[in-house]
Amino acid sequence: MDELKLPGEVSWSKNAAGSPEVGNFCATTPLSAPNMTTFFVAHRLVTLCREGLFLDAQMELMTDDCVQLEPATSNAENASGREAIQAKEWRLQTNILERHSIIISEPTIVGAFFCVTMHFDLTLRDRGRVQLAELIVYEVREGKIVCEQFFY
Repeated sequence: MDELKLPGEVSWSKNAAGSPEVGNFCATTPLSAPNMTTFFVAHRLVTLCREGLFLDAQMELMTDDCVQLEPATSNAENASGREAIQAKEWRLQTNILERHSIIISEPTIVGAFFCVTMHFDLTLRDRGRVQLAELIVYEVREGKIVCEQFFY
């Protein structure tokens, strides 16, 4: 199997049809500049989040006016602006007593959008031990995340 290395230690391999692929991403057509940008933003986000650097990921990858959308059925509030999004993340992070496991999928990328799944097993100050699973869809423009939408 042929393997290529791209910046950021992302490795590509060829699938059975001979097309290069990374995780769930399969490049059967040439990548355009927006897709390459989305590709690198997606993989950078996954790398930082797997290291537990959620606030760093937000600071580096989100626009100042990014929007965060929660499910309509959730008690969580939407947030507008990176500062408000980081304030929500800070409240969550300071509520965590113990991280038992965090599993983050490889990104699935389509045009200017990508999604990941995140599974958390945490002990929270206010709720005890919880298991959480979410699908998050991101929109990227000009190399930055402009929208983050949660489904759970």
